[in-house]
Amino acid sequence: MLLDNLLVLLTERYKLEEPSAERTLVEHWGEIFGSIAGRCNPVRIKDDHTLVVSVTNQTLRSELQFRKRSIIKKIQSLPNCKTVRELVIRG
Repeated sequence: MLLDNLLVLLTERYKLEEPSAERTLVEHWGEIFGSIAGRCNPVRIKDDHTLVVSVTNQTLRSELQFRKRSIIKKIQSLPNCKTVRELVIRG
């Protein structure tokens, strides 16, 4: 029974049951990035408004830089993601 209590405590403390921007982004990653979704990965959301993305190569990084505005608009249209205003792309 002690383990059950611990799981409940952790779930409440870290708000694991509540919807989050991170969870929404992972669930909709393919919709946001389309055919290149498999070559880029979410790293984290920094300061509640900056999505950090890791890419596999410089060419892809340049392509995402070019598409940055449209990607941010797609992200902001998702539930729980309205606060994401910036996209940082790391190669």
